[in-house]
Amino acid sequence: MKNKKEIDKEKIKYHNHTDNSDHMNTHRNILIIVPVFILIIFIMFITNISYVSANFVCGKLIDSEDNMSGSWQFIDLFYPDKPNYIMKCEVSPTGNKFCCEAEGIYGKVWRIGDIINAEAINENSGYVAGPVSLVSSGEGFDVFPEMQLEKVIELNKNISKLYFLSESTINLDFSTYDLYNHLEIEINNNKSLICNGCNEYFGDVHFDFGMNNLKLFASDERYEFIENISFGMINDYEINRDFDCKGCNNNNNKLKKKTEIAVNIGLNLSHDLKGMYLREFVPRDFEILEFSGGEVRGFSDSHNVIVWKIDGNNFNFNYKIKSPDSHYISDSYDFFSELEEVRLDFETVRVRGLIPFFNEHHDLVYRRLSKKSYSRITPSRPLIIKPKNDYITRLALFPKTSLKNIGIGIYRNISYDEFSHLISSYLIESNLGIGDIDKILVEFKIKKELIEKEELSSVELYIYDGLNWVLEDVTIYDENINYKYYRVEIMPSFRFVIVGEK
Repeated sequence: MKNKKEIDKEKIKYHNHTDNSDHMNTHRNILIIVPVFILIIFIMFITNISYVSANFVCGKLIDSEDNMSGSWQFIDLFYPDKPNYIMKCEVSPTGNKFCCEAEGIYGKVWRIGDIINAEAINENSGYVAGPVSLVSSGEGFDVFPEMQLEKVIELNKNISKLYFLSESTINLDFSTYDLYNHLEIEINNNKSLICNGCNEYFGDVHFDFGMNNLKLFASDERYEFIENISFGMINDYEINRDFDCKGCNNNNNKLKKKTEIAVNIGLNLSHDLKGMYLREFVPRDFEILEFSGGEVRGFSDSHNVIVWKIDGNNFNFNYKIKSPDSHYISDSYDFFSELEEVRLDFETVRVRGLIPFFNEHHDLVYRRLSKKSYSRITPSRPLIIKPKNDYITRLALFPKTSLKNIGIGIYRNISYDEFSHLISSYLIESNLGIGDIDKILVEFKIKKELIEKEELSSVELYIYDGLNWVLEDVTIYDENINYKYYRVEIMPSFRFVIVGEK
């Protein structure tokens, strides 16, 4: 048997061996763990991402071409065989990226090898993206192909807020996102099918004069998108602007300097409109003192604008301005009106200075008889003016082709020295050019008392062709106890005179 001394020596030897073995194992474990830890840190560094579990799916949503932002949109994640079980994943504004855990998708347990779909659906804004898909790998995280937002219903031809037309028909041209190919149209609460299985429409559509409500529908088996459009249609209008001030030549828009001027705008539309805006553009040199309703806004370096909202078809608007100080040379200023984006009229006024305009000479001062604006004139629907209390009873201007937004003013001259028996002379101002006019019909009346008193053998009409006065062929088409009525078709000219011949 071993004595006690021998047993103690063996115990010491065993403990020494055990300590050395533990030390070696610890050293070996450290050598293994450190490189693995460094490798993990390195992988996280080169991928520049936070740690995500193996079932995360990520992607990017690109802004639409018309700048609808992908930020804060929601991505629908779902399995193709379970399209009604959807998980929402929000898009971050940082790079328009999203990343969500696929285990949150309802209706199915996540597994490696499953197909997962992603798409963006925003029925409120009318934009979608996708769908795109991926196969879950279980390796870190999976990335969808990039998606870009697109508008479901795209108008290829914009619809204006306001139309001036002789017939209430406009051309409608739109297309839809591929998946949404069941198309319907609703006009003023009357709904009808366009097509089932198509993605575009092009054609003329009949509407009503006045206000119209148009709805376009595009749908698939799951979603329906609606485009709402409201617009107006009229086939005619008249607008007049009158300046009223003490000491001003209001008939010829010649205004005194540093004078308060009351301005009235009369607008008459062929049909009721609602929610439209009339804009009156006032030169900045004129101080706006008062205005009825509406709102004054800055518009440009040259003009302020007064804005009125209109509902109905007949309007009168008033405002008061103060003309600028014109020290030496007479200045001219332009006033004009727009209904929505459509120019209705354009009018030039002159503020008198010490040096007048050349046409302020007394021989060339005209009194305005009538002024009108027309939305549209054609060869069969001429521009017609019927002055009151004048020799002329009717003037009709026939264009060569259909023209829009035409303004005209007719002025009567108070004196003219070139004719010994001048009865009256006239000047036409218009945004038409001579080349736009086919002919002008003039009808006028002369008192028999004047003919007898002046011992006139005939009454004639001359036009000015730019160089000379040209005699036109006047005929008498009616007469009564007081008047003789004359008619003549004249060549295009903006100046003509009625004279008596002895």
